[in-house]
Amino acid sequence: MVKSSGSTVLVRFRVVGISAFLVAGLAATVARSAELRDSVRGEVGAIVAEQVAESAEPTIPLVISDRETWNELQIRVAGAARAAKDDRVSVLVHIDPATDHADRPGVRAFAQTRGAFVKYEYEILPNVINIRDLPRAAIAVLARLPGVVKVEDDYEVHTMIMDAVPLVRGLQTQITAAGLSATGAGVRICVIDTGIDSNSIMYSSRIDTAAGWDFVNNDADPEDDNGHGSHVSGTALGGSNVSTSSCLGTQSAQGVAPEATLIGIKALNSAGNGSFSDIIAGINRCASTTLPGGRADVISMSLGGGQFSGTCDTDTAARAANRAVNAGVVVVAAAGNGGFTNATSTPACASKVIAVAATYDKDYPNCDFPSQTSFNWGICIDNNPTVDQRCCFSNRGSKIDVAAPGCIIFSDDASVAAGNGLVGFCGTSQATPHVAGLAALILSENPSLTPAQVQGYIRSGAIDKGAAGFDTSYGYGRIDVINSLNLAQPVPPCTTDTQCDDSNACTVDTCASGACVHTWPACGLNDGCCGPTCTSSTDPNCCGASGAACSSGSQCCSGRCRFNGRCR
Repeated sequence: MVKSSGSTVLVRFRVVGISAFLVAGLAATVARSAELRDSVRGEVGAIVAEQVAESAEPTIPLVISDRETWNELQIRVAGAARAAKDDRVSVLVHIDPATDHADRPGVRAFAQTRGAFVKYEYEILPNVINIRDLPRAAIAVLARLPGVVKVEDDYEVHTMIMDAVPLVRGLQTQITAAGLSATGAGVRICVIDTGIDSNSIMYSSRIDTAAGWDFVNNDADPEDDNGHGSHVSGTALGGSNVSTSSCLGTQSAQGVAPEATLIGIKALNSAGNGSFSDIIAGINRCASTTLPGGRADVISMSLGGGQFSGTCDTDTAARAANRAVNAGVVVVAAAGNGGFTNATSTPACASKVIAVAATYDKDYPNCDFPSQTSFNWGICIDNNPTVDQRCCFSNRGSKIDVAAPGCIIFSDDASVAAGNGLVGFCGTSQATPHVAGLAALILSENPSLTPAQVQGYIRSGAIDKGAAGFDTSYGYGRIDVINSLNLAQPVPPCTTDTQCDDSNACTVDTCASGACVHTWPACGLNDGCCGPTCTSSTDPNCCGASGAACSSGSQCCSGRCRFNGRCR
């Protein structure tokens, strides 16, 4: 969720099929002074009047909500100041794997003598333990204990906070029209966030209650007391039973994977903040083979912390996320909302995690928001943004995989007790569940795929935006559901060599035991054809610099290597 330095503006609209109102939280031009706040009220008030006139319903009063703390940068500063004052802290202790068995009891005993306690001992990071309530002055002594390799602060993590599913061609009507049938059925998405809305009519019938957990309150009820987790869950797997009425007529509010199963993990508190020790505990649970109902297939994390240039595999949270991928789970995370030109948050910066940037879902202003000419995010301003434009707050960097719509995204509003409200938010938080839902669709079509293959198909199916080829704003482009599903279709068994023709003149294509084998000739300097591992910058048929053009029939296109006969 993107945060700005004022209150969220809530506007009520008419809804078809779920409730009397659509509650739309518009994170728009922020009121940092009384004069600006009055202007925002006037602008949104005009939108309310227009919508009420269209629906012929009684006037609904404008509500200025204070249920979100919008300035993300202030949260970071406050968190740092608070940590400096705290006498007792939470730390992550790394123990030498070679001596862990012998040294761990000493670490536990040390914690106990200092009035602290061990909160987590992780399966996914077997040589890392979390100690809570440790006197800050004791950290230096702890770091010198036998076998202790490193002691690090359990630093703060926070959320990254109209329907954009049609834009990415993810509506079920669009999928079936393309001759496909993916719904996400049978795929388990684990959302690690502020919890989930157990009443939401978008997904409540598909919650695996036995698998969920609340690490904030240490119980089995991950009910959302913030709203962020509920919102991203609706985007990832909200059902097709929700529609809304606006100036564009009746529109579906369906999530991307409308038949997937939801596992709710509450690791962030009511303010949308938390610690990475709890996030790692959530990853540990989602990726565990002992999870009731079985390990999750996809982990979605619309959260993060820190600033990392490039990959960050030595970071503890990133290590946990990569371990989950190694275990067979697709992990998707928000790139972050800091507006950085060359930095992403962890765990998105982990090398095996799919990092997601945010784009606008349509042109602004538009008929729904006729006065919305700019978005002031405190750290940057987008004037008259257009569809697929990168949101200025969205972090950029070499680790970005893909972009997805992140503003303005409508989904479940957990503040509506009946579970039948929708609210609109902006952020890389809102972009991330689009990609998690796409991963679930791909796995429902082809369950045999590895996380790396799913990542490859999501990248390959993306529509190139920004600079040609990969770029640090969009990664490989803005996601497209139908493109990726077509690429990920299981390949039927072959019976003849002709069936294996990949249209690449360089490869020898044969059918062996029902499977196609594409053999490259050995790669030598200036060969007419070169093997897929060739990277010589002087060979025109080898992959050169990113964005470089390739000759016809070569093994890469515009700097993106061929994968199963296709360029990516």
